[in-house]
Amino acid sequence: MKVAITGTSSGIGKALKDALSSEHTVVCFDRPEFDLNIVEHLEKINLTNVDILINNAGHSQGGGVGLENHAFEDWSEIISTNFKAPVYLTQKFIQQNNKGKIIFITSKAIETAMGGDSIYTGSKAGLSTFIRCMRDELKDSLFTFSEICPGRVKTNFPKNRKIHQSDVLENFYDKKSHINVSEIVEIIKFIINTDIINHITIEK
Repeated sequence: MKVAITGTSSGIGKALKDALSSEHTVVCFDRPEFDLNIVEHLEKINLTNVDILINNAGHSQGGGVGLENHAFEDWSEIISTNFKAPVYLTQKFIQQNNKGKIIFITSKAIETAMGGDSIYTGSKAGLSTFIRCMRDELKDSLFTFSEICPGRVKTNFPKNRKIHQSDVLENFYDKKSHINVSEIVEIIKFIINTDIINHITIEK
């Protein structure tokens, strides 16, 4: 099968690319060629004859400090990457294909609504609602929509937020329950080989 994945330069996306490339044709959309915050870059993406679209890319740059102190450039980019880009690519996918599977990675944060990360949580919650709407809108089609809501995953996510000191980052996961990237990969491989999986929440 032909699988398109966003955000494969690190973390979950890179692990997915490495794991799926042996059995599938994998197409990656990453910076600098495909910056998901730039409309002109999104317009260059061709999803024709893609069987599976994995909307993986996401971040919370500058988040965790509360809305009052969250720089506009940072939170605007979070919304573009976490919400606008996957919506745009979903539209393009269903316009360019007659059937297929779309997998989204949101976050367990949408179930807790904790303060301090309102933009990240809001963007993921908006995407989750969009997924449910698409299931209803295309319920009579040959498209399926799967959502994975992971808890804390051990990646460079904390480092990329650029708010933690190096000593905090060094031991960030030592005392926090977390999921390994390999566990997410196995779940996505299962979804790829399963007819319909709507929603999976993963935490430890």
